Amino acid sequence: MQTKAQVLTGFTRRTDSARQVADLIRSDIVNNRFPVSLPYEWDLVEIYRATRNVVRDAMAILQGQNLLRRIPGSGTFALAPGTSFNVDRKESRVMVTLEPDQKRTAAPAYAETRIEGYPDGTYQCINAQVTGCPDTVARMLEIQAGDPVLYVEVGISLNNERQRLRSSWVPLDRVPGIEAAPLDCFIPDLIARITGSETHCKRMLFEAVNADASAAVLLGIPENAAVLMTERVNCIDSGEPVEFGFTRHRGDRTLFVSNL
Repeated sequence: MQTKAQVLTGFTRRTDSARQVADLIRSDIVNNRFPVSLPYEWDLVEIYRATRNVVRDAMAILQGQNLLRRIPGSGTFALAPGTSFNVDRKESRVMVTLEPDQKRTAAPAYAETRIEGYPDGTYQCINAQVTGCPDTVARMLEIQAGDPVLYVEVGISLNNERQRLRSSWVPLDRVPGIEAAPLDCFIPDLIARITGSETHCKRMLFEAVNADASAAVLLGIPENAAVLMTERVNCIDSGEPVEFGFTRHRGDRTLFVSNL
């Protein structure tokens, strides 16, 4: 089923759309979907359900972050990612290993922090729209491309300063009515209230990136400033994925502590 995009709140600038598509292309690259070269531009338009100009802008973002190289007459190639680490629990020991084959596996115990308890902590829904599910998102959520999903982007602030930018794709058939709910909140908590099931992180990937122009404006930081980006898949108790997305954490305001 094809779903026409319906903006619920905020608005989508071309730069914001390019950032969304760049996130999906980055995910496909680091998950080895394109081991040799990227598809042709018109194929990318279909895969990511975006316009040609948005795809071009997304590719420019990734080129600026040194993840792509375009060779005239030959194609667009993903550059080899940096060293990857696995952090796993094994028999009460923490195993940290280098991954020369570039597989990327996240710590299963990771959970995002909420801001309840911080008097100056706030959530702000920046953009929300019901749209057809892009192919990359469909594979992560284990649904069909084109199925209706809610795309929502929430800014998270502490002490009146934006700390995080959190984007999510949520399948409407698994979280019915979420598109009509107030979205100025921590989306996993909202999903838990609607479904009656706690959410659990099934997969988490961490990457250090530079802030593109759109993200820099929303985070209140200089363009190309350091950002820690996480990619996540959250499930409910049944094991069904109910949220796929990315969080950008300001590099100058972020500390991660993991008790393994």
